[in-house]
Amino acid sequence: MNYASVEISIAAVVPALLLMAFVFIKDRAEKEPFGLLALLFAAGGLVYMPLWFLETKAGVLLDGMFSKYKTYTHEGAVHFSSETAETVYNLLFSFVVVALLEETVKWAVLYFMTRKNKNFNYMFDGIVYSVFISMGFAAVENIRYAWEAGWDTLLLRSIASVPTHLFFGVISGCCYTFWHTRYIAKQKEAELAKDNKITVKKPFKSGGLLLLSWLVPVLLHGIFSSVMEFSSTTLTLGFYVITTAIYLVCFIAIDRMSDTDSANNRSVFSLLSKKYPDVKFAFVDDGDGIADNDDITVENDEVSDDEL
Repeated sequence: MNYASVEISIAAVVPALLLMAFVFIKDRAEKEPFGLLALLFAAGGLVYMPLWFLETKAGVLLDGMFSKYKTYTHEGAVHFSSETAETVYNLLFSFVVVALLEETVKWAVLYFMTRKNKNFNYMFDGIVYSVFISMGFAAVENIRYAWEAGWDTLLLRSIASVPTHLFFGVISGCCYTFWHTRYIAKQKEAELAKDNKITVKKPFKSGGLLLLSWLVPVLLHGIFSSVMEFSSTTLTLGFYVITTAIYLVCFIAIDRMSDTDSANNRSVFSLLSKKYPDVKFAFVDDGDGIADNDDITVENDEVSDDEL
């Protein structure tokens, strides 16, 4: 059978398209431009091929490092000299060769393609962007495995692997959105301080959230991949438990973020009001969702240190 067929390629992409459609429907407050979403999906898919090359090279390097601990049978099966060597190898392969490389590339696409985009003006947008990049990546990856291994592998990956990419995308997008809002709040805070509207003692910090938007998916991906590398009844059961939990967490997070979605400038207004309770901020929504100079001001022209 020719697995590299049109039918199996379409089937490989369908799971990603369905999950993207779900997230797109949940983006109720303000739909993102179709062109931008198509570009993010395409970018996620395009980076997979060079990444596959890097993963292959990294895998060869790791095999070389563990060559003295491995032997091969005539059938090609691998045997390690000790359980410790096998465990360390599998952990390095899962967390470094797979998780670190894949999530770093997806995160880089997300950050450099969207951080300054004018359409990034609602809290749910970060999740949408991250998911579309992840689904583009997952779709191309699924096509590759479908061509290599056929329908059985495609079915398993469609049930487990593609939704995990959605999960990693949602987690990354949540942290990324919160970083983006605090970053805007930090800029707005600096502008108000420059105009002598407020006195800043400790500026907003946002770098930690940006770091988490990359690090958390790496760790979660590493855990998921390492469970798949080890063969035991307990870990097999754990795999299905994790997969079920991924579905639940994913859809609950998407649903809640969708229900509480708001414009970035409203979130910035809330952050400033909470941090400076004695300062009366005025909010004027000009409809662009961006916290610029005309959106948030201080009603009292002169603010003393005692008032702050």
